[in-house]
Formats: sequence, structure tokens, C-alpha cells
Amino acid sequence: MKIIEALKQIKYLVKKAEDLQQKIGSNCADMEFDQPLYSDMKLKISEWLQAHTDVVREVQRLRFRLQKTNVMTSLTIPLNDVSVTRTIFEWVQRRKDLAKLELDAWKKLTDRNLKDGQYQQTSGQMGIMKMRRYYDPSEKERKISMLTMEPMLIDSALEIVNCTTDLLE
Repeated sequence: MKIIEALKQIKYLVKKAEDLQQKIGSNCADMEFDQPLYSDMKLKISEWLQAHTDVVREVQRLRFRLQKTNVMTSLTIPLNDVSVTRTIFEWVQRRKDLAKLELDAWKKLTDRNLKDGQYQQTSGQMGIMKMRRYYDPSEKERKISMLTMEPMLIDSALEIVNCTTDLLE
């Protein structure tokens, strides 16, 4: 089974579990005058509960295999002319929020609307005041460009690896 198949199977099984929950909730009790849906409703509820338990176990098993595969499988992605190798898990985390956190830090580097200008010294004489940057603007722009593009590159690589990688047991 490929990663993508497991992801789709998990989604299907969760929906199946929700459907079983709805059946259980709608049919677990009724009034004497109601016509039961099945001749042995107690047995049917028991079967639905067992089926739900089985579905949840399968979701857990698939999620474990998926995480194991993600932790154990390396993926190399070219970023800014450099090939970076990390596990699928690390790339997923990077895509989820870590790349954005890094991007947000680089975006905080600004001139803070400060301008070079004149000021009056305590002696009354006029002086020139220059704004100082404690970062390299060209490096900032390069990093912002790279970090803005990174999620798309990660998404593309993950789509491919999800279709080509078998789940580990």
C-alpha cells in the first residue's frame, strides 16, 4: 500500500466510523410502540459497536504505519540550488508551520521607518544622524524569496513521494 492509499483509506475509515456512530446513536433505544429496524436490535447495536472498534483499530494501525514510514523515509528536495535531505516527517512539519515561522522572522527585518536626518545636539549645533541596519538587505530578500517558494516545492515533492512510497510494516 502506498502512502496516498493509506491517507485515503484513513479518511474513508473515519467517515465509516462516524456513520456507525450515527447508526448507534439513532437506534440504541426506542419506545415500545416503535417498530425496530432489525428483529434483534440488541445484537445489531453490538455488531455496530464491534465494527466501530474494528474500524478505529484499523485507523490506528494505518496511522502508525504512516508515521513510521514518514520517520524512516528520507526525501531530498532541491531548495535554492541546494539539495536538502530530511525525513518525510520533517518535511511535513516544515510545510505545516516551520517554514512560515522562519519566513515571518525574516520579514521582521525592516528599516522601522527610520530615516537619515539632522538633529540638534545638546550644544545647539546641528548634526547628521544615519540609520543603521543590523542585517544585510540582499540576504533578507534572498531568504524571503526562498522561504516563500519553499512550501510549493515541499508540496510537489510530497505529492510524488506519497504516490511512490510503500508504507512500512
